[in-house]
Parts: sequence; structure tokens; C-alpha cells
Amino acid sequence: MYRERKENLFTLGYGIYANNIMFTYNKGEVVPVKYPDNIRLSSHIGYERQQKRIIDNTYAFIKERPAVNVLLYGDEGTGKSSTIKAIVNEFADKGLRMIEVREGDLLKLSELIEKLANDLFKFIIFIDELYFAKNN
Repeated sequence: MYRERKENLFTLGYGIYANNIMFTYNKGEVVPVKYPDNIRLSSHIGYERQQKRIIDNTYAFIKERPAVNVLLYGDEGTGKSSTIKAIVNEFADKGLRMIEVREGDLLKLSELIEKLANDLFKFIIFIDELYFAKNN
């Protein structure tokens, strides 16, 4: 039984990561999302080319091959956030998790990255609604 648990540790998780795949970073704490979006990539129609690039990059990231950071931009309602959530849902069984960092916690981003540096899982750091304005 111990050997089986040890072998499944990466895919099944441990601690808060065992039963959750989406989180928020709130005042220095990683908190599970109570009701995560269970959207799938198949529900996005017309974005196959863009999705393939993100899927390929995410797969490389999970397999510890060269991957790049991704910035999705576009008008509101075009599926940027739901694409990321769908990617997490698709790759959760391969050890992918997502942590959303809100604007108020961006100054603590380096602390979060340090916390996650030696973790078994791979994390997407998700920053939604990022605006670049003169007064922001």
C-alpha cells in the first residue's frame, strides 16, 4: 500500500493539492478555489490553432522540456481565461495546477514562486485582468 501511494504521489497529489487543481494566492496563502470552472478545451470552437500552441507549450512544460511564458491578450470575452482553465483541467492528471494571483498580491509573486520552486507539481501562475494604464 505504501509503495502504491508513493508511486501515485505525483498524479494524485498531497495536502491541498490532492483534491484541488485551481487555487488563488491571497495575502501570502495558497487557497483552493471552492467551485472551480470545469470547462474543457473541446468547448472552445474556432480557436484550434491558438489552442494547439498553448497545449504544445504546456505539454513541454509538464515534461520539463523547453517552454515559454505565455501572455494571452485580446478583447473581453474572447476566451483567454477559460482557455487557461481548460488547459489546467486537461493536464491536471499529469500534475498541472493553477494559482491565480490578483493585482493586490502581485508584490508577493516572488514569495509564491519561491514556495513552489521545489514542488513536485507544475504550476501555471494565472494573472487575470492585468491593465497597463498610466495611473495603474
